[in-house]
Order: sequence, then structure tokens, then C-alpha cells
Amino acid sequence: MHEFVPENMLKEAKSFLCWDVFKDLTVQLIPIQDEVAYYIPPGNPFHSIMVFYDRRQTDHSRALFLFFHEAGHVKQWLEFEKQRQDNKFFDIINLDKGTKKQLFELKAWLYGRELLNLFLINSAYKTDNILQQYDVYADKCIKSYKDSI
Repeated sequence: MHEFVPENMLKEAKSFLCWDVFKDLTVQLIPIQDEVAYYIPPGNPFHSIMVFYDRRQTDHSRALFLFFHEAGHVKQWLEFEKQRQDNKFFDIINLDKGTKKQLFELKAWLYGRELLNLFLINSAYKTDNILQQYDVYADKCIKSYKDSI
């Protein structure tokens, strides 16, 4: 059974990630109905996540899943930074396809899943199938990085 994610859940996830998980994260939840662009100035001392979503939809599950996936990339960055491998992070995140890219994205999805699970534990929402839906969507996204032959 597919659970619908209300728009307000995105806002609560933003508060959770910005206040409870990462001290240096900024998030822009951007409802769209048309094209949009957003500029992040160079040298920003904060990690930034932008989530574009269609406010007219009743189900925001994909936006929520992508949001936590991007938060997984923040955890990855912190891991690479701790190992002083910042350049390696950029090399991999900028790859288009391939096994290395798939493994990198898989790790971000797994980190995102951990964060989503923490959020859901503290959430007032009915969340019986959200993690299963996340896994299905993550698998589909990870497969999109496979080398095409």
C-alpha cells in the first residue's frame, strides 16, 4: 500500500535535519508550478539542499525521498572531509554512470534511509510503508546510474 506524504511532512523533515541532525545545513523547500532557478553564492559556509516540488500534488513522497537522499550526501561529504578526500568526493559525484557512481549513490541512499528512519521514529505521521517505498524508489534511482551497453 502506498502512503501519501503531505506537504507539511517536508517542512517537518526540514526542521529535523536542520535543527536535530546537521548544525550547518540550509534547506530551501521550493514549491514550483513553472521553471525556477536558484543561485548559491561561492564560499557558502553551509551545506545547502534545495528541494523542488509541485505543491499541486497530494503526494510528496518522491520529494521527501530525494530530500533525505541529498541529506545522505551531506553525511558522505562529512565522511570524505574527515579523511581529507574532498577532491575524491567531487570526482565521484560528478560522474554520470558506472559502478563507482552507483556505489556512491547507494551509500547516500543508505545514509538517507537512516536519517529518514530517525525522522519517522519522532514523527506523528502514520508511516507503516514509507521506508519500503523509499527503498523501491532508491533502487530505481540507483539503477539509473548503470552503464548502458
